[in-house]
Amino acid sequence: MTEGIPEPRKTPSRGRRILRAAAVIGALAAPTVTDAREPQTSAWVATVEKEKAPEVSSIPPTMRLGDLAQPPIDFVNFCVRHPEECVPFVGSERERMTREDGSDFRRLELGDANAEVNALPQVSDLDRFGRTEHWTIADSKGGDCEDLAILKKRILQHVRGFQPNNLLLAHVLDEKNEGHIVLIVRMNDGDYVLDTKRREIALWGEYATTHGYTFLSRQSYLDPKVWRKVLPLAEQNYSRRSHAPSEQRK
Repeated sequence: MTEGIPEPRKTPSRGRRILRAAAVIGALAAPTVTDAREPQTSAWVATVEKEKAPEVSSIPPTMRLGDLAQPPIDFVNFCVRHPEECVPFVGSERERMTREDGSDFRRLELGDANAEVNALPQVSDLDRFGRTEHWTIADSKGGDCEDLAILKKRILQHVRGFQPNNLLLAHVLDEKNEGHIVLIVRMNDGDYVLDTKRREIALWGEYATTHGYTFLSRQSYLDPKVWRKVLPLAEQNYSRRSHAPSEQRK
């Protein structure tokens, strides 16, 4: 656990958490539209050489992004099926750049949402839909990493009042070098990770070091349909005076 990050509130039993999550799922259920074919041009498991992780203290709390990236497989189809999840963020430039309050209460809300959704069954797309990738929103039957991450986003946005431009999906390679999706929450003290594999909430730099995650790409805070590459760890450090990246790149 990262120092200074409060523990999630004591949660009910797994069974009660599942019931609570299922109730929220019902309230947030949205109609879907017919699937569309997406060119399968992006590789779900990217071939990326694992970096030698630096000390977590040397990684900035907010990640730097680079060039445009291909979205994960079936993300484009997901946007066709669930267009409400892929609408460009509205508001003034100042509003879109504003991050969530990093208060203890807000971080406890992250822990609650993470624990509730992680209590649902984790089921692969192959077992549930008969295909390797099928993005959807998790329901009472559960889902895989991206389905659960999207449900966390919906709970935080529609139930907890977080702004959608601060709730962004990220494509990573996990400790087994396998493709994985996590939810990034942009708070005023850094970018926090909500992961289906872990109960704790931590800054992205801790996941890159302690847990061995390689961050490949992340949604733009301006438009969720746009994905950008996450710069390698060796390029994350910068002088805020002369080399700070433009927020427009994020």
